[in-house]
Amino acid sequence: DNSWLDIWSSPLQFSNAEVLRCAERAKTLQFHYGMPLAHENAAYYVQCPGAQMREAEFMARLIQQSGTFLHLDLHKIYAKHLNLKNFDLRDYLDTLPLDKVISVHLAGGSWHNGLYHDWHDSCVPEPVWDLLQELMSRAQPSAIILEYQGQAHHALTRVMDSNDEHMIITDVKRAQKIWNHYTKPMQELTHGC
Repeated sequence: DNSWLDIWSSPLQFSNAEVLRCAERAKTLQFHYGMPLAHENAAYYVQCPGAQMREAEFMARLIQQSGTFLHLDLHKIYAKHLNLKNFDLRDYLDTLPLDKVISVHLAGGSWHNGLYHDWHDSCVPEPVWDLLQELMSRAQPSAIILEYQGQAHHALTRVMDSNDEHMIITDVKRAQKIWNHYTKPMQELTHGC
C-alpha cells in the first residue's frame, strides 16, 4: 500500500461516549503534567459513522467537560467545508466556546483526486482569512501560527522552495495586520509598562 495519509489519525465518532472517554483522558493528562492542555480540531476526509452530533458540538462538549482549551485550525475547517456534505463554516464557529481558543492555525492546501487536502503547501486561501477576521472579532487568542510544510504530507504535495518566500512573507504580513487590528500591538503594550 502506497498510502501517505496514514499520518492522520482516524476521525473520532462524534458521540457522547467519545466525549466522556476523551475528556477523562485529557483531565488525567492535565493533572499528570500539572498544566493546561489544548485540543486541536483534526483533519479528516470522510465522516466516521454513528455520529450523534456535529464535530463543533463534540469539540465544545469535550472542552467543557475536560477543562481544556482549543488550538483552532481554521484551514482544517475550510477543508472540511469543501470536502464534506453539509459542513457549515459559520455554524462551526458559532458552536465553539470561542473564549477557550488560545491559538489559531492558518495554512493553505491543494486539490488531489477530488479532495481538498490540508497539506500546508500553498498560500492561505481567502475564505480562511475571512474566518480569521470573524474569529478575531469574537475571540482573543494568544497566537496565530502559519503552517508551511511542502512535501511532508503526500508524495504529490508541491515541493516548496526559495521561490515561496514571497508567499510566506505576504501571508505573515497579512496575519500581522489582522492581529494588530484586533489587539494592541506589542509596542503599545511595552510603552505602557
